[in-house]
Amino acid sequence: MATAFLSRGGYFLIEKKEGKGLVKNLYKTDYTLGKNYYYIKTNRITLEKLEEYLGYEKIDKSCYLFELQKELKNSNFSQTTKKTYFSVNLSFLRAVNKTPSEITQKDIERFLSILKRRGKSESTLGVTYSALKYFYHNLLKKIDFNSIKRPTSKLPISGTLSRQEIKKILENIKNIKHRLLIEVAYSCGLKLQETVRIKVEDIDFKNGALTVRKNFRKVPIPESLARKLETFKKDRKKGYIFFSDGNKKKHLTPRSAEEIFKKALKNAGINRNLSFKSLRDSFVAHMLEKKVDPEIIRKIIGVKKNQFESKYKLYFKSFNDLPDLLDFKDLS
Repeated sequence: MATAFLSRGGYFLIEKKEGKGLVKNLYKTDYTLGKNYYYIKTNRITLEKLEEYLGYEKIDKSCYLFELQKELKNSNFSQTTKKTYFSVNLSFLRAVNKTPSEITQKDIERFLSILKRRGKSESTLGVTYSALKYFYHNLLKKIDFNSIKRPTSKLPISGTLSRQEIKKILENIKNIKHRLLIEVAYSCGLKLQETVRIKVEDIDFKNGALTVRKNFRKVPIPESLARKLETFKKDRKKGYIFFSDGNKKKHLTPRSAEEIFKKALKNAGINRNLSFKSLRDSFVAHMLEKKVDPEIIRKIIGVKKNQFESKYKLYFKSFNDLPDLLDFKDLS
């Protein structure tokens, strides 16, 4: 059982009783004594001391990620990405039961292959690849990821809806705002959080585009949808498009949006355990089915190249080049 861990604050933690003998071999400036633990500064020398004193089996794998922890802390990543990258690397080390110095390219390829065989989603595979690459390629410069193929799932993407199912869902929504919510998320490829936070002033009705504020990316809006949104907003010049029924100054909560989607599925007779995220995944799947350049899709949904494997290097010149996913003539 491990008795030494890496703390969130960036120290090696070892219980008082267990660490008394260890600290005798450390400089006094390398540790402090807390109520229940010794807090030891993290560096390669103190890690080696831990290994010599405790042995590998008593050192939690988190201790071998102290360099990653420091690098992530100083990075510009979001807090969610920082936590995810650390968690992925910790899970990987525990799965292979090795230290970073022992990791080989085959270990990484085997781990990714196992995740794929277990049916993990496209996003999970992509994040895992990126997290491992960040540590072993970018930071440690130990493994060349250019020779490791990013794992991808075959279409249909897990959790997507068919074009027929999307059409059926929209036909069975009577509430105008609820229908627009689903239409915007699906036809623009937006995340749930992005959808509920759209404001009137974010939409360029003349040019058929909206600005996603989080990363200020431009997203095309089908002409038919732009007309509906313009009618729905009436004379409002600002504020949330999908406002809360209880307070028009606040946006619809993500939980409420999920409930609207679940109800729409039920009313359409679709008995599958899907979430709002399925609309964005369906956008990607259906655009690819319609032979839209993957690079265009990548730019619309706002993900990095290393998260979206593109097949071409073309860039779209006009929003008008994109098919209107709310035009269901292809199902006639």
